[in-house]
Amino acid sequence: MDAPKLRIDYTTDTLPRFQLLFITYCREFAMSKNLIAVACCLSLTIVAHAGEPAAIAPKLVALLQEEVGAVPSLKAAEVEEQKKLVGKTVKVTGKVTKVYKPESGNVVVLNFGKDIKVCFKVAINKRDYGNWEGGVPAIEKMYADKTLAVTGKMVLYKDAPEIVVSKPSEIEVVTE
Repeated sequence: MDAPKLRIDYTTDTLPRFQLLFITYCREFAMSKNLIAVACCLSLTIVAHAGEPAAIAPKLVALLQEEVGAVPSLKAAEVEEQKKLVGKTVKVTGKVTKVYKPESGNVVVLNFGKDIKVCFKVAINKRDYGNWEGGVPAIEKMYADKTLAVTGKMVLYKDAPEIVVSKPSEIEVVTE
């Protein structure tokens, strides 16, 4: 079984404070020997070893996020890790497998996996369609089969992780 991992993105202006806080919190949690942090460019990967309490990494992320404004970054396929960060602002990257608009027309859903019952999703509510020039057809064309990086608050909808967005700036089309 792989060790749980979380990636945190931060900006260069917050890097020195981020590093100091990370060291401080590792000491506070008495986890300096059980937690590995790998700083690389503008991200930090936290790896919890086997035997590490599963809640430690998310607690550390929450503290760092609060202090520095760092945002955990996950892949769309990491559904179980996303569920651990419900209520937190996160960045999720992955490829849209299907754009779905139910008959009610109240929402457009971007699915990031084959099993729509459990995969990560992005929801755009009807009241926000006007924030996309061209409305629903533009949303469908803009995001279908594209790799996206979505930033927002993680929620659970029918036990599947989801981010509800209200404006295009929350979704970045990643060049492949």
